[in-house]
Amino acid sequence: MIYEFYMENYLKIWYSKNENEIDKYKHIIMLDLKPYELENLSKDDKVVKKYMEELERVNQNPEFREYMSAEEDNRKIENSLRSSWKRQGLEEGKKEGIKEASENIAKALFSLGMDKENIIQATGLSAKEIDNLINL
Repeated sequence: MIYEFYMENYLKIWYSKNENEIDKYKHIIMLDLKPYELENLSKDDKVVKKYMEELERVNQNPEFREYMSAEEDNRKIENSLRSSWKRQGLEEGKKEGIKEASENIAKALFSLGMDKENIIQATGLSAKEIDNLINL
């Protein structure tokens, strides 16, 4: 299942103890942790603490336990993961678009006769990136 494949990758981040990566993905990682692991993750994080409280409250409700099958739980987790991937994809696409726009501006400025140093200042591209664009 999609969920299991990707959660395995997120859990590798958790077990690697890389604080920056854990912090970046903790709201996905927390979906597959045991309660004692959640306590470690929740230090100073209101969202994770709220999740733990709600998880405890819901698990005490017998109607919910009958309603929420493992399949339904996996489906909801997959939807959460897809939403996260979509946001991440949009961020990456935005960065690529900005880079492409800078490259197009650099080419246009070069064709207008602007020197390389001013192109670097105007676009934020490196000298090597400018050289690669000019030599195409």
